[in-house]
Amino acid sequence: MKKIFTLILITSSLLAYCQQFNLTFRVDMKEVPSLSDTVSIAGNFQYAAGYPSDWTPGTTLMTDSDNDSIYECTVTLSAGVYEFKYINGTMWGQDEGVPAGCAYNGNRVITVNKDTVLPIVCFTTCFACASRNHQLTFRVDMSQVGVIADTVSIIGDFQLAAGYFSNYTPGITLLTDPDMDSIYELTVSIPDALYKFKYVNGTEWGMDESVPTACMSSGNRFIDFTKDTVLNIVCFGSCDPCTSIGIEENDFPFTAYFENTGSDFITIEFNPNYNDAGTLQVIDITGKVLVQQEICEQKDQINVSELSSGLYFLRLLNHENTYTFRILKL
Repeated sequence: MKKIFTLILITSSLLAYCQQFNLTFRVDMKEVPSLSDTVSIAGNFQYAAGYPSDWTPGTTLMTDSDNDSIYECTVTLSAGVYEFKYINGTMWGQDEGVPAGCAYNGNRVITVNKDTVLPIVCFTTCFACASRNHQLTFRVDMSQVGVIADTVSIIGDFQLAAGYFSNYTPGITLLTDPDMDSIYELTVSIPDALYKFKYVNGTEWGMDESVPTACMSSGNRFIDFTKDTVLNIVCFGSCDPCTSIGIEENDFPFTAYFENTGSDFITIEFNPNYNDAGTLQVIDITGKVLVQQEICEQKDQINVSELSSGLYFLRLLNHENTYTFRILKL
């Protein structure tokens, strides 16, 4: 029985290896100053696709059937990783210089494991030609994340269109926070389309946010993109802005603080004109209530000795309102 099972595994692997997929290359030559009569493509896919040899300009030709300056070529290949570059002509020296942002060994690269139509890119760039693209700015507020990773990234089905190696790949499409306000941003130039995406507190799967149902499609955020767009700032893992953004301290009926560094007690001090009892909760970044205590005194303390260092939220619930206050335990 064991030998039969092994044979089945080998047979399945061979079938997967032998399976053929259609791959369509597409390049926009609109911004090339002197367009050649022949546009071709060269790479390590050519021999596998039935051409005489790999890396041979002028044998794998691209066509522009509708005269829109977008040249295409479809080949049939086995699964694998292939490198290639476009050529404005039929010989070396007319090949494009692939920018570092989308280059691998100085070439473009694609992993083939299904039928694939590549995004349209402008000759010698990682992106579509500027005249065909719009800018999309992603923005996420990480201020309520307990531990912000050194790298905040974004994944989605826009990554190939923006010139990155592959879609849904964490750690290659990075957001930055130049003004240190915990709001991370990235602007890409991509063609109009419906895109799905999600933010990642790091560079790996498992660090991606869980998108709430109210703003989710197939587990992702989404945008129907038709013009230059700056997305609204949302809190990581939420459909809305972070709760305390834009709220001044005076809007709260209390202040909360540690009287000494490393203290195990949070001191709660209510404003002089506040005379309503309430329930105070200590909540972690997942929304779990860790400590709950009734507050009746003008000044009181909450014991948090069982909590590890990190960012927490204090939530005051009274008869009329709910207030949320961030606090960091060292």
